Amino acid sequence: MISRQVIILLVLSFGILFVDGDASGDLQDLSLECQHGYRLSALRRSPPVRGRLGALTVECDLVATDVSQVTCDRLRTIPGCDGTSEGCSDDSWLAGFHVYTLENKTGAVILDPVCCSAPNVAIDGKSCITDRLNKPRNQFDHALADNVVYRGMKCHHYFNNEQLLDDIVWKLEICPAQSVAQRERANFIKTS
Repeated sequence: MISRQVIILLVLSFGILFVDGDASGDLQDLSLECQHGYRLSALRRSPPVRGRLGALTVECDLVATDVSQVTCDRLRTIPGCDGTSEGCSDDSWLAGFHVYTLENKTGAVILDPVCCSAPNVAIDGKSCITDRLNKPRNQFDHALADNVVYRGMKCHHYFNNEQLLDDIVWKLEICPAQSVAQRERANFIKTS
């Protein structure tokens, strides 16, 4: 049985409505985080509404069953969105974002990664690929198979003709991942 969470951020022309998350008084505008032990498994954005970017939706799937072993942390700095690799590394996976609004008129937001790791989850960093998540101002729907995780990310700013920040374009690093139990089972089958 697959365990799944869905978290939605609605960005409408008259403001922001957030469902199922933490909007504490911290510096972030809001948080789209999976529960401990879950990985981000899908990201979606609906079509623009009245000139503003559409709603963000993330889905989360269970990756580590022993949640007491899972540790999560956000990046030490807010992403610069200058095209360099940012986000999670080594055996950590992307488990959500802290979301900051950068441009109220267009609804452009920056995503600050939340990274989690667990001793029983291994990520094959040598087999990662990078996939473009979105085109400027367009809706998107990006989902992962069960045996991979989002890990790192790159982003850059996209400006409109008025030189307003119109959107952020993201590329996400996708890496094979498996629990220690899955890896041992695969090695056992190879040697049998």
